[in-house]
Amino acid sequence: MKVTQRLFTLVVLLSLFVSSCSEPPPLKIGFLGGMTGRSTDLCVSARDGVQLAVEAVNQQGGVNGRQVELIIFDDQSDDAKVREGINFLADS
Repeated sequence: MKVTQRLFTLVVLLSLFVSSCSEPPPLKIGFLGGMTGRSTDLCVSARDGVQLAVEAVNQQGGVNGRQVELIIFDDQSDDAKVREGINFLADS
């Protein structure tokens, strides 16, 4: 009985140790802009700047040890797509 109890305790402690060693989930940042449509030049430049910043942050170890993940949605400069993009980013 005591051997079973010790074995169970050991398994629980090992599982806690292994789970605490896993990498934390990424910090997600959304970018919503018209990469196609009326404001293409401005939005593509802004997206590229954000991507560079995310890469720089990740190369320095992320934010509090968490990598940054950029999620991009092209709203095509269309109001209906903007609503769709907001919902998409909120669900991501």
